[in-house]
Amino acid sequence: MRKNVIALVMVVFAVVVVNVMLALDVSCLDNFAKVSLATVEAYGNYENFPEDPFPDSGGKAERKVTSNYYEYSYTYAYEIGLTKYYYKYRVPMTEIDCPGRGEVTCTRTIVSGTPIYDGITEM
Repeated sequence: MRKNVIALVMVVFAVVVVNVMLALDVSCLDNFAKVSLATVEAYGNYENFPEDPFPDSGGKAERKVTSNYYEYSYTYAYEIGLTKYYYKYRVPMTEIDCPGRGEVTCTRTIVSGTPIYDGITEM
């Protein structure tokens, strides 16, 4: 949880820096990519999905089902003419489901990982 909060603060800081650079009309895409890569390297392999924070707690279930997937988020970047561009972020998610009643200890939860910069897209 603490790592996720720190990573989120770093991403927000990077977005603020980019917006200031855009306001000052500075070429910033290369710098933003460097900041994003530094964030990824600081928190390990970005392909790792978050793990169950409560592995030995919760009720009893028949089995523990873990699903890993990505959610995407977009933040406004800039506009050229009538085209708007957005920063695209990929967030690794781990969903834990606990169907049935049985002997397996399980807590139903959804855990989000560190956001990963995934380029600029137009919408």
